[in-house]
Amino acid sequence: MVVVGAFIVPHGAIVLDPAKTQINSCQVLHDAMKTCFRRAVEELDPSIVFVSTPHGHALTRSFGVYLNPTACGDAEWDGEWKEFGVEVSIDQAHSRALINAVQAAQLPVEGITSYSIAAGIPLRWGEAVPLWFLRDALGKSGNRPRYIVMSMPSRRTADAVAMIPELCSLGETVASFLHSLPERVVVMISGDLAHTHQHDHPGQPHPYPASPTATAFDSCVGAWVETLDETRLMTDAAGLVQDALSCGFTGFTMLAAMLRRFPSFRGKLHALEHPTYYGMMVASFVES
Repeated sequence: MVVVGAFIVPHGAIVLDPAKTQINSCQVLHDAMKTCFRRAVEELDPSIVFVSTPHGHALTRSFGVYLNPTACGDAEWDGEWKEFGVEVSIDQAHSRALINAVQAAQLPVEGITSYSIAAGIPLRWGEAVPLWFLRDALGKSGNRPRYIVMSMPSRRTADAVAMIPELCSLGETVASFLHSLPERVVVMISGDLAHTHQHDHPGQPHPYPASPTATAFDSCVGAWVETLDETRLMTDAAGLVQDALSCGFTGFTMLAAMLRRFPSFRGKLHALEHPTYYGMMVASFVES
């Protein structure tokens, strides 16, 4: 069939239950997630969901693809949010085929198996938060998609800008592979924006020094979503990312290259907020 849509979604656990934080922008993000995933289920009806995460089982240099038969875990962060659990089925055959396709393109990728090939691979907030919203949207629809999960390497933190050409090659390769599958595919990029925002919300931490680049970085990424002008991401945002500290930049860049394969897709920014020290956004890319 085809890749029928793509989404950028946050993984901050504070969006799971806005009543718990009493921060208005968490409600905005929560509602946007609900709306996007309801559309993903009702209109796009995926059989395969490709998930990219920056906070998964990370290899040092290679991209990782999960190979266990299932993946399960919860959104636990600082001892909270454990009640938001998920379990999904990994499409092992497609996952292995994706590894072969990426290796054939001379890009660094390896399969990841936790414990044993019969066990489930553990998940945490980077996968569990968006997957919880998707599970909620699936509800009683009867649709139970299978998943392909790819993790970003740990070098993404120091080498995000240097990785841009590699991420573009990866995105084009992954897009061609997914588009060749017989099922309807939705792409889900888990990632957050600048982690150096100043905020005044009680109970929310400040683990990194505030940077004046944070708001500008988030604005550049938002502009890319709305225009699909790659220079807003790969030049403007890239020039700020080392100070802004965004865990999602590598996933966004991979997606930008994937979207070259789908020229009829248009981006829509549903929410862009910074309820804490990191910014979060919800965006969709579907046919216009």
